[in-house]
This record gives sequence, structure tokens and C-alpha cells, in this order.
Amino acid sequence: MKLFELGNMVINHLDLGKVARPIIKDLVEELMETVHLVIFERGEVIYIEKLDGPRALRIYSQVGKRAPIHCTGVGKAILAFQEEEETERLLSNTVLESFTEYTVTDKEDLKEQLQIVRELGYSIDDEEIELGLKCIAAPIFDHQGKVIAAISCASPKIRLNEEKLAEVIKGIKQAAASISQNMGYKAKLAHV
Repeated sequence: MKLFELGNMVINHLDLGKVARPIIKDLVEELMETVHLVIFERGEVIYIEKLDGPRALRIYSQVGKRAPIHCTGVGKAILAFQEEEETERLLSNTVLESFTEYTVTDKEDLKEQLQIVRELGYSIDDEEIELGLKCIAAPIFDHQGKVIAAISCASPKIRLNEEKLAEVIKGIKQAAASISQNMGYKAKLAHV
């Protein structure tokens, strides 16, 4: 059943994958880190693309795997750009499970984080789902301006010094903007 579900999901998102793949490849070459592409379904994110960088570590993600929205960079990037009513509905129906000591489990704290994500145009998972792992993510929009996916760069936290973090943020935001534009999104993304 899971393979059938994944197959249907892949078919429905072939255009997104096709559009994103070369951009992801370029980003991995530029940043030398692992890059993910996820979609949102039933309150979770699903990894549909993953390209490891040359110095990749074994991490939580794999294509087809589901992950929570509250403690992943990609999940927060998508959640931050949902309609307010949808965000409220999702949070009221979601238990904010703790994965590490850094996981945000308070809904009001998460809402504050989501406001910052909206302002900055990107999100950060700082060891929230896996110790030692830091992810920077940005939302991807379709031709109607709806958030449909997110892209992220995952790296060992130790490799993301201030200079490298700024490079990753810039790269992720530019990649998300390029994918969004190729998906028909016309508005200019803030903070790119």
C-alpha cells in the first residue's frame, strides 16, 4: 500500500521533480551538502528528492519517508506559508512530539517561529529532529501562489559556521525562487 501511495504521489509531482532536479544538482555542487525536496500531505512532509553532497552523513531522510512538520526545516517552511486557518487546524490536530532536547513542542513557540520564517523567507531546523544536524529550508510556490513544497540543505551543524550558513541560506532561497518561478509563480519572493 505504501508503494502504491508513493507511486501516485510521484506521478502527481513529476513536473515538480523534473523542474527541481537540475536546480538541486547545481545547489549540491555549489554547497557540497545534501539537498532535499519535499511535498506536504496530510500534516506531514514527504521526501520526493534527495541528492547527497560529497561529504554526506547518514541522516533521517530518504525518498518516500514522511517527517513531521513542526521540527523539520522543510516542514516549518511549508507550514509558515499555509493559510492561517489551515495552520490553526493543523496545529490543533498535531501532537508536537519531541525528538531531541531542541524540538519545539509548545504550539505558541512554534507559531512565533513561523512568523519569523514568513519574515525571513526561510526556516531552520537546528538539531530539532536529529542531534548534530542543521537544515535550512525555503518554500516553493505554484502558479496560484500556494506553497506546494520546500527545498532544504542538510549539514552537520559543526560545518555551518557563520560564513557557510549565509552561503547556504542564499543558495536555498535562490533555488526555491527558481523552482517556484519555473512552476509558474510570478510574484517576487522576499529576501532573495
